Amino acid sequence: MNGFNMFYKKDIDGYIETSKINEKYGKSGLILGLIAIFIAIAIILPLSFIYGVDISRIIEKFQGENPWNYVIALIIFVIAVIINIIIHELIHGLFFKLFAPKEKLNFGITFGSAYCGMANVYLKKIPTIIISLAPFIILGALYIIPIFFITDEFYYLLNLILLAFHVGGSISDIYFVILLIFKFKGDILINDIGPTQTIYKRKDDLNV
Repeated sequence: MNGFNMFYKKDIDGYIETSKINEKYGKSGLILGLIAIFIAIAIILPLSFIYGVDISRIIEKFQGENPWNYVIALIIFVIAVIINIIIHELIHGLFFKLFAPKEKLNFGITFGSAYCGMANVYLKKIPTIIISLAPFIILGALYIIPIFFITDEFYYLLNLILLAFHVGGSISDIYFVILLIFKFKGDILINDIGPTQTIYKRKDDLNV
């Protein structure tokens, strides 16, 4: 073990499994997906209105004499959406390694959803919350800052959509953190393998 073992354990002695979370499948996955869409719309529409984005003017840009700058920007945007997913998971991985530097990460894709986890580690609550929220906060700040400086409405709209995609894509992380804060109280350990998270609670707290 290393100096960071205050943040995790390698075994669950004294703990018992109480819950298994898999927000990517079933009813909860569908609800989170709908919430993500609603949040995306709630970000794009009001901010576009405040900025004064006019879709007809954007269409005219593609019909003008030199539309290639905007075509290239659109291609870069599509690439950025894909890169956003990769970076999101890499940030999870970076923070996993911050708290458990000698443990092995596992990355993957399941049902169109990318994930990062650490199968053989039982993390404590605070490190898990930090790991879960890190991509949302870091990338969110990266996408919010340009909103105040972009002057071209087309680039503004693309950045806005990217921000909305990021926030919507982070909804499962946010949901998990809400559960950790409000539902899973007390001394718990979390085994986060990516697609699923298993919660273990101290036996003494359960009066077992």
